[in-house]
Amino acid sequence: MTPAQSVSVVDIETRKFVGELSTPGCALTMASGERGFLMMCGDGTLQLIRLDDQGAEQARVRSAPFFSIDKDPVFDRPEVTKKGWQMVSFEGLVFDVETIEDEIRIRKPWSLLTEADRAEKWRVGGGQIIGVHHALDLLYVLMHQGGVDTHEDPGTEVWVFNRSSRQRIARMPLTKPSRSILFWSRRTSHLV
Repeated sequence: MTPAQSVSVVDIETRKFVGELSTPGCALTMASGERGFLMMCGDGTLQLIRLDDQGAEQARVRSAPFFSIDKDPVFDRPEVTKKGWQMVSFEGLVFDVETIEDEIRIRKPWSLLTEADRAEKWRVGGGQIIGVHHALDLLYVLMHQGGVDTHEDPGTEVWVFNRSSRQRIARMPLTKPSRSILFWSRRTSHLV
């Protein structure tokens, strides 16, 4: 997230460098459509860049801020969903994000935590913290008990949520704390 952040564009068929796009304050590249990508930015926004057939910038748009980098940052480990991406904040807010043409849509967040969970100090944490099972539309989240700034602590449980109902449907205690777990589906593998 340095001010000098940029993205290099390479034609993979000809194996030639096409150009460099300056993306100050924004990081990650999440594929969007055939020739576009979404980026997470340090001011709490998302940036969408679309490329033309030659790989040059065609359009660039920013979302409104949807999270506070100081009060409740979003983990920089989004997970692909059927329509876009799932993002989770340090305090357990879940954001569904999708792009339609040159528009970034961020749905109203929902919480992984009940008041009882907060009282017991459950938090999201680990390395790769979430995974989405596309066929069953389930969200898997690594959870642990801890205080503020323990977002890198390993998970002691995996919580499973139905993404449609936004309800927790399972809690799976782990025999050993884990920073990430791997689960497989027929089409692809995901780290959780």
